[in-house]
Amino acid sequence: MASEKITFLEKYAPKSINDLYLPERIHTLLRESTVGREGYRIFQHGSPGTGKTSVGKMLSFGGDVLYLSGSNDFNVDVMRSKVYPFVSGHSALGKQKFLIVDECENIANKLQDGFKIVLDTAKKVNFVFNTNEPEMVITAIKSRCVNIPYDYQGSEIKEQQVKYINYGVTICKDNNIVYDARGMKLLYQINFPDFRHLLITLQQFKDSNRSVTEENVMILSECGTANVDLYNLIENEKNPQTFYETATTFKGKERECLISLGEPYFVWLNKRGKFQQTLDAARIVANY
Repeated sequence: MASEKITFLEKYAPKSINDLYLPERIHTLLRESTVGREGYRIFQHGSPGTGKTSVGKMLSFGGDVLYLSGSNDFNVDVMRSKVYPFVSGHSALGKQKFLIVDECENIANKLQDGFKIVLDTAKKVNFVFNTNEPEMVITAIKSRCVNIPYDYQGSEIKEQQVKYINYGVTICKDNNIVYDARGMKLLYQINFPDFRHLLITLQQFKDSNRSVTEENVMILSECGTANVDLYNLIENEKNPQTFYETATTFKGKERECLISLGEPYFVWLNKRGKFQQTLDAARIVANY
């Protein structure tokens, strides 16, 4: 039986905080705020894909963890049935307790306000709040935490740029992905500082057996490999069973796929010289 395919996100998942490509400033703040401490509170904020969620996972590894997301219908019942019992109870195995809240900016202000008492009373619970939009989080939470900004400052930008490009080159070499300097530069310009999305994008190049050239980066940035697969499916697949099986892989991404059938689809058609199909597709899209 063939082994399951391991994605780049799994293959290159960090084993410890030291494996993360973070500026030394952040490493220092994390050491000073968490090592040898119990009951710390940290508020991590900055651009997507810079390591905030990974840090939370590394810090809480082996502990008693309650992980919550502000995007998943975080309501008063979540506070009553999950947060309060977790922070007030003891760990059955005597482990350190961690409450991690990703995308905390999406929690209603009234519920954010409910964390004030929790943060003030749950002295032995470690709290990690993560957000890409710190301005959407109330001062009462931020003022009770060590604030760790993940957006790069000053000389860190150049330092991280070098790390980012070297990381991309290393992944290409490890996985026999052909690349050139112009393609890698454009990949950096589009994705930096999101290390996670760099992995996802290089996975697309690997899966589609494409080289990282300027032209291919432009194509993928306009429509994405998944949508190119959709375009090919629309154009070529005549077998209903195969069409259905392939189409179901887009479940949960229907909106993105439909949006992609506008200008990105026209660009894709034009590059292949299918000008009449571009006009036909444009007429159909115009009706909606």
